[in-house]
Amino acid sequence: MTATAHMAVRDALIAALLAATALAGGRVVGNRRRPMAAEHASQIYVYLEESIASRDVIGTTDWRTRIRVECVARTASSVSADDAADALGHDVFARVMADTTLGGKAIDVTPQAMAWTEDEQDTQLSACQLLFSVWHATPDASITA
Repeated sequence: MTATAHMAVRDALIAALLAATALAGGRVVGNRRRPMAAEHASQIYVYLEESIASRDVIGTTDWRTRIRVECVARTASSVSADDAADALGHDVFARVMADTTLGGKAIDVTPQAMAWTEDEQDTQLSACQLLFSVWHATPDASITA
């Protein structure tokens, strides 16, 4: 069980990516950046970046939690790393936006930005990053999910 609502929305986003059929062969990792094993073609990393609070309604704290999803892909025989990472980013976007409540953990999810990068040390790897803003709420006296 997660301690905060923030980790709960991150975990709900990860669960969406792992739902059948899991993206990246089920290699979805939260808040950890480790090198992708050479035998894997792709991996997804999900990071909590920051959460900004507002109190527009007495008794409730609204949160805008930014989550970054990094889709890393390796060059395959007929597909470049750039194309594979971009395709995985496409699939992540579709999966997240299919349920913008993240299984009831969020009020809404808004896409914020995308970026593409190549790995400087391993030219066979590329990444597509997606930023999402997740709107969720907690009671004023708690940040528990």
